[in-house]
Amino acid sequence: ADFLRAAELAEAVIASGTYQLLPDFAAVYDQENEENAEIIFAVQYSENVANNFTDPGGKPGNNKHKFFGWDYDGFPGHTRNEVYGRLRPQFFPTRFLYSLYDPETDSRYAKTFLHLFRATVDAPNDGIFTGDTTFYFPPWNQPWTQAQRDAVGYAVINYDDWQPVETGGKGQFPPIWKFHDDKVPYGDDEGVRDTYVFQLSDTYLLAAEARLMRGESAQALDLVNALRQRAAAPGKESEMLLAALDLDVILDERARELCGSYLRWLDLKRTGRLIARTLAHNPQAAQAGALREMHLLRPIPQAQIDLTSNPFPQNPGY
Repeated sequence: ADFLRAAELAEAVIASGTYQLLPDFAAVYDQENEENAEIIFAVQYSENVANNFTDPGGKPGNNKHKFFGWDYDGFPGHTRNEVYGRLRPQFFPTRFLYSLYDPETDSRYAKTFLHLFRATVDAPNDGIFTGDTTFYFPPWNQPWTQAQRDAVGYAVINYDDWQPVETGGKGQFPPIWKFHDDKVPYGDDEGVRDTYVFQLSDTYLLAAEARLMRGESAQALDLVNALRQRAAAPGKESEMLLAALDLDVILDERARELCGSYLRWLDLKRTGRLIARTLAHNPQAAQAGALREMHLLRPIPQAQIDLTSNPFPQNPGY
């Protein structure tokens, strides 16, 4: 709750000149530009996999790249390949996440999600050949009519049809693509991309949150608008400026800027919004009805409790 100290420390990093926001959001996640001026701390991986951390399954490398996609292989014109990598639908973005972006004004929408797939192998029996468009996901708020869909020779999948795998089938949806690793050998999990732990955009948002909690909304607004100006589509800079701010607006902005970074649980818990926002915006969580106050704390591993010399209680509910 020491919001003044939090703001001062974050703003000291911003003002230090050591780090800078890149002009283009996509450049932050360019695989050829990972050691860029916006990254404060990263877990680094080498293209020489022998140098990389080995996970508990015995595989060296960073496999984060594969968890944000859907199983495209098996559809006509597609097989597992270097173009799209090995995609596993572990993390399906909620429809709410997509809806946070204005695709007309916010360039982060197109730079975060992959909207178009092309065939990588011939499927002559289906009239599909390498390079043909196979799937297209229109912007979430610009659905195609049935007549428009019927007029093209590929699948156009509107926002209302984006489905998680739990509903059956392949669960097609625009995957988060900013972590894609185009250096992974065919069929492998062993990625070589860095994982960003601290980056300057997060620092701006933390400073804004601290200033807002101190009632200094003007300073908070300036910090958030600096990121939104960077994210603006050409000619849309003025439309991206916010005039007012509250904690939920900052959480929305953190989702746009940092989705997929593994920070969300911490953000929602820290701000006291974990249960309310998850139940409001995650239909699967709401349907399960299992999210309770006990989930504001994680379970303590029994192995750690066993190592303590004095009795140490488990967190309530576990």
